[in-house]
Amino acid sequence: MAARELLKSDLADDQALPQQPRERLAMLKRWEQQLVDHPELLCQLDADFEQARRRSASGLDVSVVIPFHGRINELEVALRALEAQTNQDFEVVVVADGCDVDESVLAPLRAREIPASLIVLNECKGAFHARVSGATATSGRFLWFLDHDDSVDASYLELMLDRANRTEAEVV
Repeated sequence: MAARELLKSDLADDQALPQQPRERLAMLKRWEQQLVDHPELLCQLDADFEQARRRSASGLDVSVVIPFHGRINELEVALRALEAQTNQDFEVVVVADGCDVDESVLAPLRAREIPASLIVLNECKGAFHARVSGATATSGRFLWFLDHDDSVDASYLELMLDRANRTEAEVV
């Protein structure tokens, strides 16, 4: 009981976590992994972990939204392009638009400590609706819509972010 309250307190206290968003997210992941043998405790703290993750991700510059309705191998092309980015301070939200996607497709990103989440829409509502659904679940300063079958150069995000910062542009 005391351990749960202490961890709950640490999750709510920004001072208890590292300052850099990626380091914060990595620490949250380690804490969750340490609780694997205590599923009842992990279940009780699930909302606290989620809230801490969202606060941590809000410090990231870019949120990538990928609307998806197609073949999984097409989605994997876009995800591999994100894995290869030279700047990896971003989060990813995949929106499955009326199709089945297994969370495991996000494992390579998560292994690199890139925050990645999946939103599943029960019925196909179209790319626009999927983009809006994904955008509302993000917290980055900039929003990048990447189609599920797109591939980009490894320096793409770095170049676009540099241009946005240099020119103070809101759209690049």
